Amino acid sequence: MKTLVATFLCVGCQAGDGTRTVAVEPNDLGITRLEIDRGLTEGDRVLTLRGFGEAGDEIASSTLRTGMVWYAGDGAGGLSAGTELSLQVGDAVSRFVTPDREAHEQRIPHGVLSSFATLRAVTAEIEAEASIRLVAAAASSEVPYNGTACNAAHFKSVPKNCCEDGRYIFHVSTHNALINRYGFDSTFPKCRTSGGGLCTGGSSQCLYGPCGAAVNQWGHCNVHTGTPCGIDNECSSQFPGEWCSVANNTAKVFIPTTTAFCGWDKNSTVTTGTLNVDFNPENFNTQTPQQLYADGTASCSAVPTGCNNGTPANALNGSIPAHGTGKFGAYGSLSSSNGTSVLSIDNNSGAASGVTWVVTNNTTSVTACPESNLAIAHISGACTANGLVGACVSCNVTMSADKTVTGTFTCTEEFGC
Repeated sequence: MKTLVATFLCVGCQAGDGTRTVAVEPNDLGITRLEIDRGLTEGDRVLTLRGFGEAGDEIASSTLRTGMVWYAGDGAGGLSAGTELSLQVGDAVSRFVTPDREAHEQRIPHGVLSSFATLRAVTAEIEAEASIRLVAAAASSEVPYNGTACNAAHFKSVPKNCCEDGRYIFHVSTHNALINRYGFDSTFPKCRTSGGGLCTGGSSQCLYGPCGAAVNQWGHCNVHTGTPCGIDNECSSQFPGEWCSVANNTAKVFIPTTTAFCGWDKNSTVTTGTLNVDFNPENFNTQTPQQLYADGTASCSAVPTGCNNGTPANALNGSIPAHGTGKFGAYGSLSSSNGTSVLSIDNNSGAASGVTWVVTNNTTSVTACPESNLAIAHISGACTANGLVGACVSCNVTMSADKTVTGTFTCTEEFGC
């Protein structure tokens, strides 16, 4: 068994509830006691768990932070109020980010990490802290599914060497690093929170996004060095979800010789004790290679960028230029419904104005209204309309993709504004 020696330096830490130690049940990691510490770090709640062996050596650890977290699904990432759970046993490290704080179940991949995460004291403390129930993903001999080609509906871009196994997906990124996606269940419902509720927002707010899958944030990888990124390292946002291999990143997703489900290998020889860390269920054999899964296809409809009350949605960008003087001295407002409320912008201050509406993939109406009864409203871009003097004007936009509309206002030649 490898020993993990950790040095913890905390800047901005505050006193918490103190540290206590409890005994744990017999386990294959050799952990005999769990040290539990709760505290605050820069305003975030932090629960730290450390598992020690009989000789006092630290074997495993976990940190659960509740605060603002960075999550990137199918699209640009962003900050949301949620949780960040990290697990480490020897050289095995995983990180699970949830962009909400709903009660939910988090499945841990079979192996050393699930051996630690499913210790009774660990699961109890995590659930008490953030209502997250840790469960082990099925062991290789228990998986009730067979690995199959990936469903194109879960992808916006073509996945390399892709295998789908029940609610789990494994594929290789364009940087040849391993990516893991998963669904709320094997039906992959779209636009859901961690607890399965309907979700509204972009890819950084909805755990299960508009293509139906969450992107596991465990093991962000710096493709330039092949080493894991730090939690706040900018490469986490550049390459979300990439599971580190080695410097050249040659991860494989393949058909195992021993089972019928997805096999993967991060291309690393690191192991901890007798349990695998960097492959499952077997190493990829470079001498007599197993058959790789084929590249997938992508058909996530309309390339949605967000969710609206549980429905895939796109972005409608609205803008109004700054108003000037003379004929172009008029001003007004531009509005559209995002399905639940009407949002509007105006340029009454003279400055340009802009807004992004998240709109379900159907037809939505955009309306421009002049402030003066002597001004004329115009809409251009994804739909076009020119109004009458002093009247609002509307046109419809079909949201098959992200769209842009612009509202402008002019004065009449005869009367000005």
